[in-house]
Amino acid sequence: MPTNQRPVLIAFDLPDAEADNPAAPTSWKIQLNEGVGGNLGSTTGAAFVGGDITIDGFTQGTLPDSVNATGRTDAPPVLIESSTQVDRFTIDGNNNTVRGIAFQYLRVLFTGNNNLIEETWHGLNDDGTDIYLVNNDPQVDNRASLEDFEASTGNIYRNNVITGARAKAITVRGDNALVQGNFIGTRADGTIPTVDPERSCWPNARYNNWFGGAGIDIDGANNTVEDNLIIGLLFSSNDAFNTPDDAITLRGDNNNTVRNNLIGVDANGQEVGTCGDGIFILGGSENLVISNTVVRAPGDIDPEVIDTGAIGLSGNLLALGNNTISRNIIKNAGEGIFFTPSVINAYTFFNPAKVTAIDGLTVRGTSGDPGLPPSPAPPVDSTCPECIVELFLDNTDPRVEALVYLGSTVADVDGNWEATNVLTQPLQVGQGIRTTSTTGQDDTIEGYNAGTTSKLSDDLYGSDGVITPTPLDPPLPVQPPLPFPRPEPRPVPTLAQVLTGTTVITVNSTLDPNTSLSETCYTAYLGGQTVIEGECTLRRAIVEARSVPADQRPVLIRFAIPTSDPGYLGTAEGLEAWKITLDDSNSNQLRRVEGGSIYIDGTTQPDGRTDGPPIIIEGNNTQNILVIDNDNNVIRGLALQGFPLVINGNDNFVEENWLGLSNDGQTPYFINDDATRNNNASIEDAETPPNVREGIAGNVYRNN
Repeated sequence: MPTNQRPVLIAFDLPDAEADNPAAPTSWKIQLNEGVGGNLGSTTGAAFVGGDITIDGFTQGTLPDSVNATGRTDAPPVLIESSTQVDRFTIDGNNNTVRGIAFQYLRVLFTGNNNLIEETWHGLNDDGTDIYLVNNDPQVDNRASLEDFEASTGNIYRNNVITGARAKAITVRGDNALVQGNFIGTRADGTIPTVDPERSCWPNARYNNWFGGAGIDIDGANNTVEDNLIIGLLFSSNDAFNTPDDAITLRGDNNNTVRNNLIGVDANGQEVGTCGDGIFILGGSENLVISNTVVRAPGDIDPEVIDTGAIGLSGNLLALGNNTISRNIIKNAGEGIFFTPSVINAYTFFNPAKVTAIDGLTVRGTSGDPGLPPSPAPPVDSTCPECIVELFLDNTDPRVEALVYLGSTVADVDGNWEATNVLTQPLQVGQGIRTTSTTGQDDTIEGYNAGTTSKLSDDLYGSDGVITPTPLDPPLPVQPPLPFPRPEPRPVPTLAQVLTGTTVITVNSTLDPNTSLSETCYTAYLGGQTVIEGECTLRRAIVEARSVPADQRPVLIRFAIPTSDPGYLGTAEGLEAWKITLDDSNSNQLRRVEGGSIYIDGTTQPDGRTDGPPIIIEGNNTQNILVIDNDNNVIRGLALQGFPLVINGNDNFVEENWLGLSNDGQTPYFINDDATRNNNASIEDAETPPNVREGIAGNVYRNN
C-alpha cells in the first residue's frame, strides 16, 4: 500500500465454523502450506515492506460489522502453524506491530527500527500447556525465536512467551531495544512441569523432561532487558554433558542494562532453576546488571565444576571493561559472581571489602586483603578508596550467596567504611554478611575504569569475625530421588517350543533377488503377483504372509533350506547355520510385516544349531530393514546383522535372537568391518515417541 494509506491494520474476522480446535476453544489456526509458496513475509514482496503495519490477533470478532465470535482474551486467539519448509516471518520497514498471535515453527525477524511485538506465543502448543515440537522430536529446532538486524534500533519485545528454541529465544543485534516482561522457557502461565531430579537438566534424558530452550542474547548497545522471567532452559542432545544456554548473555557491546529479571523462579514463586548460567557478560563495558534474582543457576549444582553460576564475566583486558553488578539476589548457584580464565588476575582475585566489626545494626569495615592468585603470580592489591560497598545477608552453608540485599555505603579515601543501621535486626544464628565492592576510581582494579564490580566476598562475616561454613547435610549437592513405582510384573505366557500356523510358508533359499519385492512364494491372494514355484526366499515369504486373510492366520514362516544352498555356513565356517545376505544393489529393506499373527521362526530350520540362531540375516542399508506392524507376531531364532528390529504393535514376542554379533556369536558384528560405524543392534517398540503413538503395550523381549 502506498505511504499515504498507512498505517495499515490487519485485523481478523474468522468464521465461527473454523474455530474447531478442542484443545484451545475460541481460537483459530492458520496452517501455512508446504513449500516456498507458503512463505510469510519474506523480504522480497512481503506484505510488511514499507512499515507502519499492525497485525493484531486480538481484533478477532471485534470489528463493528462482525457476526463472528471474539477470540480468547487470556491467550493469542490466532495461531499460525508453519511447515518444515517455511520457518521465517520477516517484517521489513519501521514502526510495525505484531500482537495476539501464537507462532508455531515460525521465527520472527525484524529488519527495521521501532517495531513492537507483544503478547505473542512462540513454541507452545495450542493451549499453551506444553512445548510445540516438530514431529514430536525435541532435537528439532521449533523455531521459537525473535531477532533483529545489526542495523536495527528501538525495537520492543514485550510480554511474549518463548519456549523450546534451540537458537536464542530473543536475539538483539541492534541498539536501543527494550526486552521487557517476557516468559522464556515456560508454559504460557510462567511455570514448567515437575521433572524428576534424576532427569532434570540432563539433555540426553529425552522423555519426561522439560526442554525450555535458549535464553536472551544481546549483541548491540544501549539495550534494556528488564522484568523477564526465565526458567528451565535446556536443549535436547545425545551428549549428556552438552552445555545448556545462559539465561541472559551480553555479547561484548556497551551500555546495556539488565535489571529486575527473575531467573530460576516461576510465576508461582517456585524455585525451579535454569539449567545453564544466569547472566553472562562476554566482554564490553559500562553495562549495568542490577536488582536481578538468580536461583539455581545452573540447576544441576556441582561443587566440583568451576566457571559456572549466577553471574559470569569473560574477556581479556582489551575485550572486558568496567561493568557494574549491583543489588542482585543470588541463591543456590554454582558460584555467585565468577570469572573465566580469560579475565586477568588483577580482576579475578581482587578481594571486595572486608567486615571488621558488627555493632548492633551497624557494620564497619575496610578494603579487602590482597588477593592470592596461584603461584608464581604476585598478590593482587585490593585497596579500594571511595568504593561503593554493598552488603548482603547469607546463611552459613558452603555456597557463596547473596540472599538479601541489606544496603550500601561509600568508603573514604583510605578504604574505610561504615554502614549505619544497615541491618534490620541483629544477626541470627546461621546468618552472616558478604560484600561486593564497586570501584570509585580508575585503576583501583588495575586496567579497569571506575564502576567495576568485584566478586562476592569469599569470606562470610559474623559478629565474631569470619564464619566457618556449616557443611550441608547431606553433602552438597544431593537431591533425594523421587520414589519410583514398582508395579507387579504381569504373568507372561511361554511360547510353544513348536509353533503352528493355519497357513505355513516355507523358506527354502538364502537367495535375495532384488526384483522379488512384490513376488510371493506359491500363492497370490491379492492377485497381480508373480508366482515363483520352487524357490521361496524370505523376502517372498513376507510378501505372501502380508496377503493372507485374517481367517487364515496365524501365518508361520518356517525354514527348510538345504545344506547345498550357497548360504550354508557348515562347510566354510563349521556352523550349522544359513546366512541370508540381503541384496543392497538398490534397497534391501524388506516389506513391512503387516496384519498381525505372523510368526517368523528360525528354530524351525532342520538340523540347525541349537546354541544360537540357525538363520542369519545380514543387511547394511540405513533404513529400518525389518519392521513388525500390528499385534501377536513372533520373531524367534534369527541373528540380525547391521540393522535393528522395530516393533509397532502390541503383545508381540521377540525371543532367542541375536543382534549385532558375528556369525559365531563370539565378537561384535561391524558393518563392512568398520568398528567406528553404528552396527544398529537394537530393538525398539515404536518408530514414533510414546506421546505420539498411544497404546503400545504387552510386548515381550526375552532371551535375546
